Amino acid sequence: VVDIVIKKAALQGLESLSGDAAGLRLGTVSLRMVGQGTAFTVERLEASGGDVVLSGNGSLMLVAANPRNSRINLNLSVRAGSQQDPAMANFLEFAGTPLPDGSRKLLLTGTLASPVIR
Repeated sequence: VVDIVIKKAALQGLESLSGDAAGLRLGTVSLRMVGQGTAFTVERLEASGGDVVLSGNGSLMLVAANPRNSRINLNLSVRAGSQQDPAMANFLEFAGTPLPDGSRKLLLTGTLASPVIR
């Protein structure tokens, strides 16, 4: 079992979405994974207190020789955070599938170096 909590997390490279030089602020991120060797099941991924609120689960296949090539497959539920950033809210309207609670369902696949959002 792997439990990780990161406070004040941010994704760099998405400044155009957040309008903030600090990147896309995720706030507090918590992750719980179980697995063996290089194969992990992501039981819980959550972020709150930032530009977005997200939750999800899925899988991660680590590539030890080059971690950038590690494969990800995550089902996510995402909505704009409490800051009510209009740019983020507008972006999320066009992403994924709407859910009854107002969040959007996204699928994050690909590699850590080249993720794909659907």
